[in-house]
Amino acid sequence: MARYLISGAVPGTMGVPWGTVAVNGLGSFLLGFVMWSVSLGLRLSPEARALLTVGFCGGLTTFSTFAYELVELEAVSPSLAALYLLANLGVGVLGVLGGMALAHLYLAGRG
Repeated sequence: MARYLISGAVPGTMGVPWGTVAVNGLGSFLLGFVMWSVSLGLRLSPEARALLTVGFCGGLTTFSTFAYELVELEAVSPSLAALYLLANLGVGVLGVLGGMALAHLYLAGRG
């Protein structure tokens, strides 16, 4: 449901489905935050971690939709398809790094 709402709220322009980029970026950010928080000592049961990462982040992000939209876009405009590919990859990696940075800031003083 969150994926649907976020994807629908972010308009596509030039035929590029930016909503998918948004959900993939947000999911990557949340995954980076949760996983880095756990590695920094946040006490989270394996079940809760799986629920947040595999369950929520996995349900929010969408590789299959991204792959389908990429192939569809490539048939119309290879250059826009390349932009879409790079945007998803870049936003995903930056999202993980941003989530890790926020977790570090949040947990740095908690010793």
